[in-house]
Amino acid sequence: MDFAKKCGATIPSWLAALFDGVRDDPDTRGLVAAVAAAEQCRQLQAQGVNEFHFYTLNRADLTAAICHMLRTPAPITGLAARAAAV
Repeated sequence: MDFAKKCGATIPSWLAALFDGVRDDPDTRGLVAAVAAAEQCRQLQAQGVNEFHFYTLNRADLTAAICHMLRTPAPITGLAARAAAV
């Protein structure tokens, strides 16, 4: 949530509440983030939106998890593709 403040963005209280108690637990925080993002994508899909761009700050694993929950294969591009090739 500190990142959002630095950008001047606001976080809805329902979304902030999902992260209560996991500030010092990065694994759980990532899981919560992926599930919340997937649910938002599902809501958008129900309204006809079918393309998404994720900013996960070099966390390709979160994008892969979101795509898995949406049953959509995640294309591997950019840094993730180079890392997979190593």
